[in-house]
Amino acid sequence: SCARRAALTPPRAAPREQVTVAHNRALLVGLGITHVVNCAGVTAASAFPEAFEYTTLFVDDAPGADLLCHLPRVVAALDDAARQVRALSQKRDPL
Repeated sequence: SCARRAALTPPRAAPREQVTVAHNRALLVGLGITHVVNCAGVTAASAFPEAFEYTTLFVDDAPGADLLCHLPRVVAALDDAARQVRALSQKRDPL
């Protein structure tokens, strides 16, 4: 299962050029980003856990990597993010 593989896969260092956007807090904030799906949990820790809500996947960057097993978790995270953003928007601008 995905959860079992994630528990067995330790993070490892990634080349710096692969994570520049993920580590650019000003850019993410400027774009209005509130939630991040980090698909590179194997190589890159979530950069700003105090500023953004992360869903972290531990997926090997390999041709045979099983991506579909992560899909339900990603869809749930996206649905949750959309609900949170809608609720915040309604609080700011009630009809």
